[in-house]
Amino acid sequence: MGLIRSIQTRHTLRHKSSNQHGSLHYVLALAFIVIFAIVGVGLLVYGHAAGGTSELESGVVAPGNWCLNDRGSSTASKNPVDSARCNGSASQEWTFSGGTIKNTALPGTHCIEPKNGATSADSPVVMDSCNGHSAQQWTRHNGGYENTNASECLAVPGGNTGIQLSIEPCAAFPDQNWSTKTYAVTNSGDCQNAGGSNEGQRIASQALYEHCLWNGGKNRNGNVISQNTLMNWFTDGSPSEEWCADFVSYVFQQAGYPFTRGTSGWDEKASDEIVDMNGVHEDSAGHTPKLGDVVYLQGGDYPQGHVEIVVGTNPLTFLYGDSATQDPVTYNGEMEEGGTPSDIQYYISPN
Repeated sequence: MGLIRSIQTRHTLRHKSSNQHGSLHYVLALAFIVIFAIVGVGLLVYGHAAGGTSELESGVVAPGNWCLNDRGSSTASKNPVDSARCNGSASQEWTFSGGTIKNTALPGTHCIEPKNGATSADSPVVMDSCNGHSAQQWTRHNGGYENTNASECLAVPGGNTGIQLSIEPCAAFPDQNWSTKTYAVTNSGDCQNAGGSNEGQRIASQALYEHCLWNGGKNRNGNVISQNTLMNWFTDGSPSEEWCADFVSYVFQQAGYPFTRGTSGWDEKASDEIVDMNGVHEDSAGHTPKLGDVVYLQGGDYPQGHVEIVVGTNPLTFLYGDSATQDPVTYNGEMEEGGTPSDIQYYISPN
């Protein structure tokens, strides 16, 4: 649960209470965020269109976003193709052209195909050098990809993410749906993720995407996800704890940059654990904040520390989770301005 606030605001937050579910704060209403995203005033919107490549996101409804992935970024012959958390890496950059699904970001040119040219259902899918074989030919079908040689469709087997993909009888199921991952907050109320050309932009875009979902926007499957469900995702199943650090951890993980050090790995629960994670420390006095920066605050309103994510630079705008208040209806979020710049200790820049 995130909160957007501008550094220009001056409103004192009540101290956090660990037995409260938390609240979502913001200065800008969601509609205003939409305007920022569209006109590009600090909230940059990026895709992965450069070179004709993009991430292909699965329609499977699961925590996070799952993309077509070359396992281990390997270029070995017949390397498994699976679904993995979308992260914008070379192993997830694909182009669909000439009937092939081709990875051109890794060394060489590689296409996906059913292993050994198989045509039967449940056959595993692999990546191999593009060779013009009919097994590497695909066509769009019901939002997915049908292998024209096998007349079967590319699928996440049983909707189980993280395992090798297969071909299955074509059907209008989410596990056979693949779409280009281009996130942005649209004026139709749908939530998408603008992505970005570097780590900071992707982190900021992911944070805005989560904020859009939190405010009742629809995910790309047209579903509204309850705040209770989102809170459980943000806090890794511990919705009653203070969660500013949880939210930062979750956003970094979903953007493809999970924390690997600290006390709890990606799910860091305390702001002082975040300060030792990914990124370079930048002194607050001399640093120009960038998208995706984490700001660490301590003292004054934040005696035990607090972390936020920079999601806009003109004006300087933050997104964060806070445990100071509890919404009487949802018990999870209440919108409130907050923050004092004098509490900023330093920034942690991922760029």
